Amino acid sequence: MRRRLPLILLLAGTNAAAAPKPSQAQSTGPTVTAPKSLYLRNAFDTDPSLYVGRFIPDGTLQSDIDESRGMQTQCSRHIVYKNVGGGGVTYDELYNASTGASLSLKIPQAGLKLGAGASVNNTVRVKYVIDQKMVSYIADPDKYAACCTRAPDQCPAEYIGEFVSGTGAVYYGNGTEAGADLAFEPPGLDVKVFPKLEVKHGQSWSRGIVFMQPVYFGFKLYPNPASGPDWDCASESVPQSSVGYYFIGVSPVGDDEAKARDDAMLNARKQVVQFVGEQIQSGEVTVQSYGGALGALPSQLASESWVQGAASGLASLVQNRKTCVEKLPMPAGYQYRARSLAYVPNGSIDAAAAVVAGVAPGAAPAPAAAPGATTPAGPPPGPAAGAAPTGGPPPAGSPPPAPKPR
Repeated sequence: MRRRLPLILLLAGTNAAAAPKPSQAQSTGPTVTAPKSLYLRNAFDTDPSLYVGRFIPDGTLQSDIDESRGMQTQCSRHIVYKNVGGGGVTYDELYNASTGASLSLKIPQAGLKLGAGASVNNTVRVKYVIDQKMVSYIADPDKYAACCTRAPDQCPAEYIGEFVSGTGAVYYGNGTEAGADLAFEPPGLDVKVFPKLEVKHGQSWSRGIVFMQPVYFGFKLYPNPASGPDWDCASESVPQSSVGYYFIGVSPVGDDEAKARDDAMLNARKQVVQFVGEQIQSGEVTVQSYGGALGALPSQLASESWVQGAASGLASLVQNRKTCVEKLPMPAGYQYRARSLAYVPNGSIDAAAAVVAGVAPGAAPAPAAAPGATTPAGPPPGPAAGAAPTGGPPPAGSPPPAPKPR
């Protein structure tokens, strides 16, 4: 059961009826920026589990982010949580406070010089002794990846992945100088006022709300592992994920931009063929062999034409997460080179292996079915080249078949 606890407002200065008016001195001094993943809650309580796994809609302004913005989708059911003890460690951290949280918790607008990338939301300090954390994890990565592949609109880039509980206080910034005009008292509330100021990060801070019993006061956003990382097109580093595999495809330089884009993804799919082929040979992936095709895999993987043919059968299984095109000036105009970040969910690896294993030497690969699609009924695959026939009329020159017993 959720239990809301009273909050004591401890605010700096003398009794005043108006919000602070920033002075000129507040615009100077070191910059202060909270990590983009840490946020103050808009209401403290003892059980925020309802919000674990809720997604933050893409495009939400940082100043609007709090737990109330979380959106539960059909893929949220794969995100579960466990409680982890905090060990009573003391922390002093910067948090983002949304406009809604600032109003709800009666935090005045900070007089801080915000760092690069900071939004118009408050940057606050939280000094606390941690009690415990509510930490999320993905129960079945394959099912989660399949859900996000099937319904990308149900899997925005970030979700609420962790809540922090403890005892402590929230401090709001006054800038580099704190004068009497910075006093603040919410009208109509019975509050205690204390002249409590601290200096840290080159700024002065006034103590605001104090929570003397353990409550969940903050949360952390987790990046969605199925939506892909914030990949820099110039990066040579291949992103890592627990729910799939990434590949970076690069095109040759050419005169056509569209062809450069296609070639970059083709290059990525070729890498998938090589990767899946190695998985088959090592036994990491088990597939059914048709006509001894698996025995020929080592030589096939060394054949550029075979790999390109196999790659064409993976078009529906390899996702294009991002493509960047470099425009290269030439004496007679421009040429183009593309780089693509491709992704294969864990749930599609078996299907990709089936495509690769089913390509006999010299044969065209059958296109892979889209994830979750039903394969139409039809005759079983024919034997690989050189394999003994398993049915039909005997080849010319063969001895007549033995009579069947009556």
